[in-house]
Amino acid sequence: MQVTFYSVMMAVLWSSLFVIIFSVLQKSYYFINISSVYGVVLLYLFCTVRMFIPVEFPWTGIVPSVHIYNNLFLLFTKEILHIGMYNICIYHLFYGIWALAAFAIAAHIFCQYYKYNKIIKNLPTKAASPEASEIIRVMENKYNKKTEVVISPSISEPVSFGIIHGKILLPDNVYSKKELYYIISHEFVHIANYDLLIQMMVNILCAFYWWNPFVYFLRNSMEKSFELRCDYMVIKDLNYKETAEYLETILKVFKNQNLPRQHTQNNASVLGAADNIREIEERFRLISRIYTRKSSPVSQLLVTGIMALLMVLSYSFILQPDFQPSEDEIETSPFAYEINASSSYIIKYADGIYVLKTNTGDKVIIDKEIAEYFVNELNLKITQEESKYEED
Repeated sequence: MQVTFYSVMMAVLWSSLFVIIFSVLQKSYYFINISSVYGVVLLYLFCTVRMFIPVEFPWTGIVPSVHIYNNLFLLFTKEILHIGMYNICIYHLFYGIWALAAFAIAAHIFCQYYKYNKIIKNLPTKAASPEASEIIRVMENKYNKKTEVVISPSISEPVSFGIIHGKILLPDNVYSKKELYYIISHEFVHIANYDLLIQMMVNILCAFYWWNPFVYFLRNSMEKSFELRCDYMVIKDLNYKETAEYLETILKVFKNQNLPRQHTQNNASVLGAADNIREIEERFRLISRIYTRKSSPVSQLLVTGIMALLMVLSYSFILQPDFQPSEDEIETSPFAYEINASSSYIIKYADGIYVLKTNTGDKVIIDKEIAEYFVNELNLKITQEESKYEED
């Protein structure tokens, strides 16, 4: 298992393709009916994992790409500067810019998180009402996770925060006990599902793939999917009237976002209700669909199976350049051997001697380092022999 330039490119290609497909499926009511919200979230988690693990496995097949990858290889390996014994190629410059920008963006993300964490801790707060504290105890027993709830006059919408120690901040507004239950339940689900941690990972992903516009689309779509998942987990045990009340609560929270607050610059909500009325309308439509179509174990198993197959397929092959040597470059001496992964292999004997079995049946003793190179780079198979090596 190794990470190469081409394995990273395959991760980008697969993930970008699936982001496009999944974003279309997310808006499809038919897909929502089949997979429910479980499938929607799983699709985006699949894209995230695929980008985070851009590896090439030993069983990954190599597919030559002459027209595209050959030209890219020639372009990136073109020398642009010579310093002493070192040749600086375009890919050195490319890697340098990539790494510097990724480091700068990642540092900015962590600084913003630290700054936001500090702002949250310094906000003026007061103890939550007895009703809110009672709801929190119910949620803690349900999800087996400790969480704190406080009220702050400096925010205009509910905020959930904290990766290790969860914290819910409520605005200093008047809510009924049922509205408090819906609000706290929604924010508690974000904490119980570690949505903030996943969002942090996706932000790091955006820092690493800063040049790929699809990662930003993935981040925005995933955030909306998390909101949809929280809605589903809250309403799955509600009746029709209670679901309508939950929707009214979302609308009330959204309207309160526009109310003036003492510290409006501190309203950096991580998991807010929505950014505009269009998102609210789309969310209401999807919640209505979710309510009328509860997810079933069969549909969840089906979606999980399809995702697993797609994951294996995405690692099954990799595109690489393919350069054929000219005839005058081909070695034709009696000591030259043709090595082919389909018919050549390596034998390791009990005394530590490695022997290469060539296409023509010849046996050649090789060093351990060369044997490892053939196995890792040429995908040659290696067999173990219990006996010691003896010449034929």
